[in-house]
Amino acid sequence: MCMSLSLDLSIGHRHGGSEPPDPNLLAPFDWEPGTNTTLSIVSGQARGAAVGTNNPRIRKGPVNLAAGTYRYQGDVFIGTTPGGARFRISTDANLSMGDVVEVIFGSDDSLDDTFTLGAPTAVYAGVVGIGNSDGQYIAIANGFAVLVET
Repeated sequence: MCMSLSLDLSIGHRHGGSEPPDPNLLAPFDWEPGTNTTLSIVSGQARGAAVGTNNPRIRKGPVNLAAGTYRYQGDVFIGTTPGGARFRISTDANLSMGDVVEVIFGSDDSLDDTFTLGAPTAVYAGVVGIGNSDGQYIAIANGFAVLVET
């Protein structure tokens, strides 16, 4: 008796030629250092280290968001900063204010919350250290996400 065995190797193949877009609205952007900050990617974290006595800051953006509700989620790290740090979503490229979202944290934390915009807004997302000196750093998970809330 002869048996025929057929194996379909197309499992997981997407027809149409393109992957669905990444739901993380920050995904297309690279982490950038803010003023007087050096940037490194270490163990899945984007780290911003202070140059001089400035507060280190790192960000992604600008992300053009429509009016609506969004979720931010991911890990943030105080690194070696003595006064903790701030997670901010801001219209300011240097994250000097948290005019959309500001969360102050004194130890490493996992953030997961929502915010609502009443009008289309271009924003930056990132972290800023508090009370720093030369070389001290803050960090954020490389995959930190801003998502459309459903």
